[in-house]
Amino acid sequence: MTTDAAAGLEVRDFVAADHPQVVALLAANLSPFEPGTEELPVIVSAFLEQAHVEAVVAVSSGRIAGCAFLFINETVRGGRIGQIEDVAVDMNCRGTGVGRAMIAQLVDRAKARGCYKIILACSSNNVAFYQKAGFTADGTSMSILIRS
Repeated sequence: MTTDAAAGLEVRDFVAADHPQVVALLAANLSPFEPGTEELPVIVSAFLEQAHVEAVVAVSSGRIAGCAFLFINETVRGGRIGQIEDVAVDMNCRGTGVGRAMIAQLVDRAKARGCYKIILACSSNNVAFYQKAGFTADGTSMSILIRS
């Protein structure tokens, strides 16, 4: 957990009680998909049981201002790669250090878990943000959307 008392910001582990707010934040900022309310307890339980995931939320003024997730993957040659996914910051909190604090926390966790590199995909308008956090462009990211 990281706390910036001056900014009133705390980056902490994601817990089950955060799930509805995080799903809404992701829907508002990344994609409109929201699972049905009845599915949430099953989804969050399965998510939290994964040993290869580091999940954080940023809390500011008592509410969730951002979320970010790190997935640890084992490679066929024995190394570990961290993959950052679903970084979202509330529109009203952008530019206040929320994203920077969450990314720093996930980088530290990836190092502690023995990752030799961290990868992520981002939109072109977020490249400068990630470059300031130490990331460099490395190839092209591609995807197939199987379900929206």
